[in-house]
Amino acid sequence: LQKAIVIFEKECGNVALNKFLAIKFKGNLDLINEPFASKIINELQNEIERECGFRVSFNKNEEKYEYPSTTFDYFLPYIFIVIVLSAMFFMLLGIRSALKMLISFFFDSF
Repeated sequence: LQKAIVIFEKECGNVALNKFLAIKFKGNLDLINEPFASKIINELQNEIERECGFRVSFNKNEEKYEYPSTTFDYFLPYIFIVIVLSAMFFMLLGIRSALKMLISFFFDSF
């Protein structure tokens, strides 16, 4: 059995995602009554999360990659709004300065 495990891991390139997808587990992890199997699948899921940054979950016919939410993901819309508002502010300053320059150029030259 150990030799088969070593060969299997070598064929998968020792990449957790490849091992998990090669097993072709398409069920619900919570419904597994076998402690050894659920332990192996949980370890693979944790290894995938460490290596790739996401977890793989399966529904009946759908494969889904769940990315863990980060603080950056939460603040990303607010950061975008601040950047857009800042750009608009500096554009208005630029337009104002350009208008002042044009007005002074045309009306101060007389």
